[in-house]
Amino acid sequence: MKKNEGLSEQVYNYLLSQILFDELKPGEKIAEAKIAQEFNTSRTPIREAMRKLESQGLIQIFPKRYAQVATFSEKEIQDIGMIRISLDILSIKLVAINGSKAELLNLKSIAVQCLDAFRNNDGVQRRKLDSDFHKELCRISKNNLLFNMQEDLSLKIQFILMHN
Repeated sequence: MKKNEGLSEQVYNYLLSQILFDELKPGEKIAEAKIAQEFNTSRTPIREAMRKLESQGLIQIFPKRYAQVATFSEKEIQDIGMIRISLDILSIKLVAINGSKAELLNLKSIAVQCLDAFRNNDGVQRRKLDSDFHKELCRISKNNLLFNMQEDLSLKIQFILMHN
């Protein structure tokens, strides 16, 4: 079973990379059989990986039919943005209480790197650093639940930024 768990995680990372680096596009069907063949495995680890991606909102599974890369409506994108803003506001309040000068300097460093990536037209690096910034803000808040929420939201936001 541990072998399947490891394989499932490998497939998850593979699919996540395909989605976040625009090799699988929104609405595109995921070829479960092809992935199973590439990894020389049964479909069980593939399905486990896809369930994880579905729980993160990156794919949609239509049982007994197919799975596809998620699509987001304008309303869903707005809702995700409002959630991010709300998490950031709460994080900032908690950082004011719990954050150290060193942590804030590290946060500033990430922001500067993100700005540099933007100026250099490095979209991949900018999206990664943007995600890192918001997660670091939550980490400094010392609220694990807030951090976990931001981590889940970050994947959706990276995906949305890739395709909009």
